[in-house]
Amino acid sequence: MKKQTIILFALFSSLLATKVAFANGFYVNAAILEAMSNNTFQVYSPSTNTTFTKKLKNGHFLGNIALGYGYDLPRNFYIGSELTANIGKIIADITRVGVLYQDQIFHNQTTIQDYVALDITPGFKINNNLLLYARMGMVDGKISITQDTIPSVVGFQNSANKVGGRLGLGIDYTIANFGVGADYIYSFYSSFDTKSPRNTEYNLIPRSHILGLHVRYNFK
Repeated sequence: MKKQTIILFALFSSLLATKVAFANGFYVNAAILEAMSNNTFQVYSPSTNTTFTKKLKNGHFLGNIALGYGYDLPRNFYIGSELTANIGKIIADITRVGVLYQDQIFHNQTTIQDYVALDITPGFKINNNLLLYARMGMVDGKISITQDTIPSVVGFQNSANKVGGRLGLGIDYTIANFGVGADYIYSFYSSFDTKSPRNTEYNLIPRSHILGLHVRYNFK
């Protein structure tokens, strides 16, 4: 029994001593995330000079798959890049009083859908298995606003493709070819402005705080 324990300890120690597997090679990530939206939604009627404003704070579970490449730099520094395909949407429902027809109740829905993101991930290796990194990049997505039809007003759906930005921090722990980690990402787009058929103006400022856990496989 003692001999088996010594052998297992030696094997585990050899794994911990393995050179960082996420450096100098390709890897794939699969992640599950929770996105907490922090959007500002505004409706304005020039005819009545009335404005409705609401902060949209709600959570949605998302997923993504990323292909990355990491490179080991001197003095324990690291640089990587990731191309990420995102799965899921951030949806918020709003029930409000009309700004033009002020005796009516309206139902709006906002949707943010991130399609593809491209990031660079500079980092620092704490030891042979633990990496801390930052994230800077861009994201391509679609923003939309819809309004349900009510008896006196026809509904609509307007959308636009936009390129936004991403900033974040992450940590990755790797043994041999496999790793696990966590990420924080702040995602943002420029404001989306549109109008209804009745010339009411709509504005959405999309912002999201994203927390995630990932598993990684290193092709090395």
